[in-house]
Amino acid sequence: MVLLILVTPLCFGTVHPWAYHTAETLVFAMLAAALLRMRAAQPASKGAAAVLSIAAPAAVLALLIGFQLAPIPPSLLHVLSPRAYDLYQHALDGWPKTSDYPRPEARPAQAATAETGVVVMPTESEVKSGAPVPFTSKRESGEVASPPVVGRSPADAGWYGTAWRSVSLAPPLGIASALQLFAAFGLFVIVALYPVTPEATPRDQDPLTRLLVATILISGVVVAAVGLVQQVTWNGKLLWFFIPLDWRAPKLGWQRMMGPFVDPDHFAAYLAMTVPLFISRAWDALAAGDGRERDETVPILCSAALVVVVCAMLLSESRAIWVGTVVSCVLFAVMASRIRTPAVFRARADGARAWVPRLGLAALAIAALSIALIGSAGRGQVDTRIDQSVAGGLGFWFRAHIWRDTLRMFRDYPLLGVGFGSWAEVFPHYQTGPWPPMLLRNAHNDYVETAAELGILGVAAFAMIGWRIARVIWKRWDRVSPRAQLTLAALVAGMSVEAFHELFDFSLTTPAIGFLFTIYAALMVRIAVAGAPETESAIRARRLVRGAGPYAAAAAGILAIASTVQGSVIYPYYPPAKTFDAARAMVLLHPANAGLHLALASWYPNSPIGLAEVARAVWIDPRNPFARDFYARSLAENGRTAEALNQITISVMRAPDSSDHFYLSPRIMPYLAAPDRQAIERGLVEAMARGYSGATDSLGAFYVDTGRTLDAAQVYERGAASEQDPGRRAQLLMTAGQTYASTRRLDWARRCFEEARALRPEDPEPYSALLTEVFVAQKDASAAEIVLKEALDAGVDPVPMFAAFAQVAQASGQPDKARAALVKMVEYEPTYDNLLRLGSFDLGARDYERASQTFRRATEIDPTNPRAWVELAGAEDGAYQYVAADRDYLRARALAPNDIEVRESYAAFQKKLAAGRSDAAQSVAPALGAGNADKLP
Repeated sequence: MVLLILVTPLCFGTVHPWAYHTAETLVFAMLAAALLRMRAAQPASKGAAAVLSIAAPAAVLALLIGFQLAPIPPSLLHVLSPRAYDLYQHALDGWPKTSDYPRPEARPAQAATAETGVVVMPTESEVKSGAPVPFTSKRESGEVASPPVVGRSPADAGWYGTAWRSVSLAPPLGIASALQLFAAFGLFVIVALYPVTPEATPRDQDPLTRLLVATILISGVVVAAVGLVQQVTWNGKLLWFFIPLDWRAPKLGWQRMMGPFVDPDHFAAYLAMTVPLFISRAWDALAAGDGRERDETVPILCSAALVVVVCAMLLSESRAIWVGTVVSCVLFAVMASRIRTPAVFRARADGARAWVPRLGLAALAIAALSIALIGSAGRGQVDTRIDQSVAGGLGFWFRAHIWRDTLRMFRDYPLLGVGFGSWAEVFPHYQTGPWPPMLLRNAHNDYVETAAELGILGVAAFAMIGWRIARVIWKRWDRVSPRAQLTLAALVAGMSVEAFHELFDFSLTTPAIGFLFTIYAALMVRIAVAGAPETESAIRARRLVRGAGPYAAAAAGILAIASTVQGSVIYPYYPPAKTFDAARAMVLLHPANAGLHLALASWYPNSPIGLAEVARAVWIDPRNPFARDFYARSLAENGRTAEALNQITISVMRAPDSSDHFYLSPRIMPYLAAPDRQAIERGLVEAMARGYSGATDSLGAFYVDTGRTLDAAQVYERGAASEQDPGRRAQLLMTAGQTYASTRRLDWARRCFEEARALRPEDPEPYSALLTEVFVAQKDASAAEIVLKEALDAGVDPVPMFAAFAQVAQASGQPDKARAALVKMVEYEPTYDNLLRLGSFDLGARDYERASQTFRRATEIDPTNPRAWVELAGAEDGAYQYVAADRDYLRARALAPNDIEVRESYAAFQKKLAAGRSDAAQSVAPALGAGNADKLP
């Protein structure tokens, strides 16, 4: 048990198959041993009656999940879950009469996936700019050439390969989730009932309770310390060696602390559960009474550990956990204030709550010390995170849309749900809005997700379990010692963090956190029933536990074996099917997965069966652009052009981001036929009308690529008018202005730039755009001076302003003003680039002396850059300082011997000198005589 608590969070939260297989097997093995131990214990552990009252709804829940996984006849399924029956009809060929697929004649040339489609190769310039090259693997940079996979494809679908189907729409996921839940149930039984001593100690804490509480505290500080050390030495990998499947490559620029967990929110959630327990242990050690002396060591250690934990939580930047921790501490204070013996807190007998201010001051001191210790960089991250929350960046509405769509799923499967663990595969059919930018495995609210997966019966069973545990605590609260009440308050407060966090996240699905949550619940029951009087019902419950022990132990052994041999299932990293039988089996096991239907369709190329299978994939996931584009291509190949164009329109409308469609590439667009362009335009216009993210940018880019630049500018301006976010609106206005400027609609461009400036008066970009895009073309230096003054008065960075004004002045034929602006720019920021800009201006004006001085300053700033030396040599050449120019050209060649530009500049200089010598020789040759001309230097 101790190892389970300590190791599970360090194994990346135990989210990977090898980790949770081992943990589940260990729990079931311990359960079997504990049940046999309870049968032989004399006397048996107390609490059997309480555990049995909780076991009743748990058994109902287990039976419900088992029934969900069991194949049943189609007629019965139609009665119990009509929507599941309807989904099977749409997803499986020939169902309910049969669920078989004819064997294809040959192996497909290429297996289809969710991303099947034409690949647009990058140009040479794009590759030089860093664009990835398809079909290559850059192993040296840590990238992977193909998506990761977990496990192996099943040989056949087993009992799910017949016409009988289960209520669960993803049985493999349901089996994996069920084993995790059953392991949690087993862990609860072990902790709540395992006998250690015949009677409770005077402190109502037996050795097992004290051991587990101490282990949890040690685990919390170890996990926090690992997170802090890892953050300081971050190399983009968890625990310095592991790259999670979702990452594909090291996250070198990651800022949020996550410790050994894949998700920083789950890292913070694990730590937050320990905070009230640290407070209770420190307060308990300071308390006098029960024959104990006041202990100063434990509070100091707990306070120091709590500072480490709070620092890690702050750097995780988990806002929901910050709020949940505050809520849990308030709940802990409220419950602790009701402890019946105030002397425990060294308070006056008439001041039961006199300790509350002291506790509040201690909590504030720890919080202040933690904020100080995370440093200025850490405080900056925290401030940024809080600012995002104030500005509405919590992502709440995105989550709210997920919850709304999940409730639609619950409405269709109200009684039995879609199957435990099946939410991720069924949800794409219900999700509204545009194609999401991220993969969703959970609903970010375990309450609504549980309702969708288990229906009313499952929700009622879970609610009954919680109510029974709360009832045990409530009935026994006044019958346990004050110190036990303090521990109970800490455990309840720790669980409340998760109860709150589950409103916005899914951390309980992480086994390490789920197991810790279960241990908390079991410890509450164990502490509450310790010292309970013997009653007839308690004796009967104990006898029942002893009598059923061998049978339950045998069941636990079977579950241990099942955990060991279960398949390694991680959605969506299913292994690609290499045979037709494997592809067929995956579809029968995961009928609601669109990608697996596409993979099966690839075995029927250019055939009605394959086309029907692609149509099923589109029905299952109607917003998936890869599936729908593949369907459109299949329709076109079968001569159904009108239907194909309609599918393109729908595909672009539901996934308007241009990166989701190969045919929206700027290099493909000119080759599209007119009907294709019209279909794309209809889809993008509809997407923009619906307010879908990315639609405005894609429609504007479409118009630009097809030569309709003015239409593009108007699209950007309309998109800005309907945009609520000020930053995004300003960005669209800037794009509209630049596009108008490219069409010479300068007044319209100026209007857009001025509106963007009003939204972001501190941003130099709108001012610079006004100067360079409008006033340069209009050669309006007077208006530019006004804008420059407004920008400087607004506190805008003056460097880009003077640089932009210099362009306007030069275009307006006012070189003196242009040079004065560049001089001001250099005064504010005498960088290498700014000096080169000023020097180039002087060089262009043939002011070689000033140019030489400016370029020499640039070489002093960056003496290793050959360009400055070349420019300096050019200025010296213009000033007839040939010796100095030759010397500086040679310095540039020494710095960049292979630079073509440097070599060509020096060659031109040498050619000029040679031509000058030849001209000089020809002019003096008549005077010297032909025979003496070769004596010239």
